[in-house]
Amino acid sequence: MLNLKTLLPLIVITFIVVGGGFFVWQQGWLSGMLSLQTKKQLDIEQIKNTEIYSDNFKERVALVDGRYERRYPEGASELYVSIDSEKTIFGDLDNDGINEAASIAYWSGGGSGTWRELVILKNKDGYPIFVTSKDLGGGTIINSLTVDSGVITLDMNIHGPEDAMCCPTLKKVAQYKLVGTELVETKETSTPSITVTILSPNGEEVLELGKTYQINWSCSDVLAASFIARIYLLLNEQIPHGTIDGTPEAYNKIAGCPIEGGKLLWKVGEVERGTVSSGNRYRIKVDIFAVIDGKEQLVASDISDGYFSIAE
Repeated sequence: MLNLKTLLPLIVITFIVVGGGFFVWQQGWLSGMLSLQTKKQLDIEQIKNTEIYSDNFKERVALVDGRYERRYPEGASELYVSIDSEKTIFGDLDNDGINEAASIAYWSGGGSGTWRELVILKNKDGYPIFVTSKDLGGGTIINSLTVDSGVITLDMNIHGPEDAMCCPTLKKVAQYKLVGTELVETKETSTPSITVTILSPNGEEVLELGKTYQINWSCSDVLAASFIARIYLLLNEQIPHGTIDGTPEAYNKIAGCPIEGGKLLWKVGEVERGTVSSGNRYRIKVDIFAVIDGKEQLVASDISDGYFSIAE
């Protein structure tokens, strides 16, 4: 039978072995964490002096102080590239505990257009290495670039159908995640920028009660599937009895901006709740709604320029 004197050396040896092993493991874990935390982070000067690639231009360039330029022999610019220091952010995009860099690059092939690209750079032993880029279009205005929990969010103005190259007005918010070596878009919302113009009745007309009359309007954007219209009759600038086009089931089917122009056949005098009487201070109001993520959003509105009359 073992006594305390016999067991004591065994207990001491066991304690030393187990405790030493735990100490070694603990030190290794702490060393790994410390190494991860103290690994050199990327900075803006490195981003301004690295190589980036454009799949759109099929070119790889080495930036110097945030710029690259190649000229034709006669001196004209053949390719000009710059990185936007104000639109460069750092954050962990792939959940490895190390910050990557996301930046906006501007590419111009010597013509009048300048293309924007979202560029992603990894931290490889303290140096930026190009991973991928995303074409954001020519002339796009980048309002902001942020990263949160690995998700990149871009707030931009892109071109609507009627926009000049210089002046995009269609607001877009897009979100991207880095999946392997690809940027995958996870969310996009756009707020259309359009105008609507009532064509008739637009003032001075005389409409007869009970007769059918066609209300007409036009839009600066002709995306029939994207918009719905709501039509109101105004009396002395007020809406007396709701919409002209009846129940929500009816007016939600009116195409807001079809290619052939907006139109609605109206039995003069009939509105959503009852009828109206004769008078000479009537106007039409047209509201255009975009359906975004299942919700209606008012994007344009117009009222007849002048009064028209309703006669018996």
